[in-house]
Amino acid sequence: MKAATKPAFLVLPIKRCMIIVQYSRFCKLRHQAGFCVKKIAAILSLIFASSLLLAGMAACKPRIRLPEDGSITGSAKWLVISSLYCQMKAEPASASLDKGILRKGTVLKIEESRFSTAENEQGTLWFKVQNAGQSGWVSIRDAHTYPTETQARNAARRME
Repeated sequence: MKAATKPAFLVLPIKRCMIIVQYSRFCKLRHQAGFCVKKIAAILSLIFASSLLLAGMAACKPRIRLPEDGSITGSAKWLVISSLYCQMKAEPASASLDKGILRKGTVLKIEESRFSTAENEQGTLWFKVQNAGQSGWVSIRDAHTYPTETQARNAARRME
């Protein structure tokens, strides 16, 4: 008795079908892999671009643009008290002793300027002035500065 064998014409179609199925699986996997590779490449390029941007920002030194104020450059020689009343201090700090009271519109000659070193007001500019024979410090918060006495007196008149 002969052993049962598959007919030859059925083997080829099955192999072809298997090849077609395997090829279509390969194409599907390749398509999915291509999509994943594109996605990964996009993410990596985004990370790279952002790291370049951040590195460029970190390398930049911040540039602080100070306001154009004659008192900082030293061209201001006169000040006018702009607050209603202002305390003239013994030292360039708000916590120092009071030496006198100045009224709005008082014109004074600047003898010296200095930044405060007090912890709560670092960077505040103070001016040493003399009023009625007494020397003291006035904060920039309470005064406007001018390069000439004429300009200061005109400003004081406008404040009245």
